Amino acid sequence: MWGVTLTPTSALAKANDVGCAVPGIGRFKEVNVDEELSGLLRDYRSGRLSRRDFVQRGVAMGMTVSVLGMILHNAGPVRAAMAHSVSGARKGGTLRVAVVPPSTPLDPALIGDVATILVGDNIYNFLVRLDHNLIPYPDLATKWSVSKDGQVWTFPLHKNVKFHSGKPFTADDVLFTVQRTLNPKTGSPVANLFAGISKMVKLDDYTVQFTLKAPNPDFPVNFADYHMCILENNFSGNFSTKPSGTGPFMLKEYVPADHATLVRNPSYFENGYPYLDAIKLVFLPDVSTQIAALKSGTVDAMTNVTPAQAQPLMNVSGITALPLGTTGFNNLRMRADKKPFNDPRVRMAFKLVTDRKAINAAVLRGVGTVGDDHPISPAYGEWYTNIGTRQLDIPKAKALLAQAGYPKGLSVTLTTQVAYGGSDFAVAFQQLAAAANINVNIVLDGGGSYFNTDWLTVPLGITSWGARPVPNTILQQLFVTGQPYNEAHYSNKHLDALIAAAGSELNPSKRKGLYKQIETLISEDGPSIIPIFTTFIFPFSNKVKGYQPIPNTFQYYKSVWLSA
Repeated sequence: MWGVTLTPTSALAKANDVGCAVPGIGRFKEVNVDEELSGLLRDYRSGRLSRRDFVQRGVAMGMTVSVLGMILHNAGPVRAAMAHSVSGARKGGTLRVAVVPPSTPLDPALIGDVATILVGDNIYNFLVRLDHNLIPYPDLATKWSVSKDGQVWTFPLHKNVKFHSGKPFTADDVLFTVQRTLNPKTGSPVANLFAGISKMVKLDDYTVQFTLKAPNPDFPVNFADYHMCILENNFSGNFSTKPSGTGPFMLKEYVPADHATLVRNPSYFENGYPYLDAIKLVFLPDVSTQIAALKSGTVDAMTNVTPAQAQPLMNVSGITALPLGTTGFNNLRMRADKKPFNDPRVRMAFKLVTDRKAINAAVLRGVGTVGDDHPISPAYGEWYTNIGTRQLDIPKAKALLAQAGYPKGLSVTLTTQVAYGGSDFAVAFQQLAAAANINVNIVLDGGGSYFNTDWLTVPLGITSWGARPVPNTILQQLFVTGQPYNEAHYSNKHLDALIAAAGSELNPSKRKGLYKQIETLISEDGPSIIPIFTTFIFPFSNKVKGYQPIPNTFQYYKSVWLSA
């Protein structure tokens, strides 16, 4: 239930009229929500409270990230540092970024690696984006509002926006993008995020409205998924040679084996942006080669590396190596539909040989947050429950393997990316598993083909998952039966029902209870070993200004500029 609707004299109205009821607050018998929210806004505006702290406090009050994002958008500073022209910012120059080569198409519905996502993030706009704190804010939308029952969401749109082709942007383009995502022929892996829509209409040329089958307090966040680039209505061109977005940059050249060049959009609708003349993505498969390029000045920035990989950049003159904690993680997943991992005793044995502190030390130099084999990290605040950290137990692991028919142990092949800590994780796990007579043969995918050929098929693999702003997004993609990104091919109907219930539950205490059940079920029965939540290092030259890394690892360079 909604519980509270703030009046026109409330804190929300003082934040320039969000224009909606407040979903997910629930009933507060002893807390004056309006007064507490007003206090949070005062602290935020005065600088005593960061955006991230504001959201964490708001979530603890029972508010949703979607509502808090709109409050911050209207309260100011609008869109944080991502939407204000910077005094003294210099126009011009080409930002050169080292990135692992692409392995997936440039069709936004099918992109799936850092390179193609970087292209999409910068040549397209979204209905909603995430800022550097993973807080949603309106992008092509100007705001959003929701009905009191949580099922009707309305998005007014920016006017005077043009696609790179010159075609005006309207509500038809938003509806086409969502319809294309839902069309089974498209093959979009995020169609399930929008399967709850019962009706979508344009109220006029610059307003779209979605009616849902059930409440979804996180609905605006779905539009910030990297697949949801807003496309031209009925676009039939070539995404790799002449895509047409509305974003601050346009694709000039794409050579998958070497580079991609993006150039300034002279007709971009946000005045003053972008600062850069161009972005050149330099495709380099090896992290050590990327580091050497940054140190030599051949490139200006890298995307993200682990603390272990970043050691050669520490204390290097002229280079900033910025650490950023995330809700992302490396997922060591076991194919639950094939032997030996279709036996939950084998899955648990593999979890019991995992020394989480040792892996944290090997992959993240000990700075990561220890996990317990489910994807809801402490960074999610109110939705996280400490169910206890599973301890190393080699005797029990051996006993479980014997019960499953492997009294002498077994041999497995582990396939992983080299980048993002995958190889360090694999080697650490290989050494740990040997104590339980598990022989692990490691296959390193050093190029960009992991997301093209391996991650959805191999029996045992390590995949780097970027941060998501709300738990339900990752839960739907990674664990729901039959979903395209369910890389473990895991199926648990009870879990499916819990995830669906959590996604539509508006009462905060009930939702937290559902998340606790989900965390416990996945940790005990699930196909994932998630020993740590990632802290990434974002390295860049000191001449790169205005850059605020985003924890989902997919970067937006609209506000970046280069010093002389």
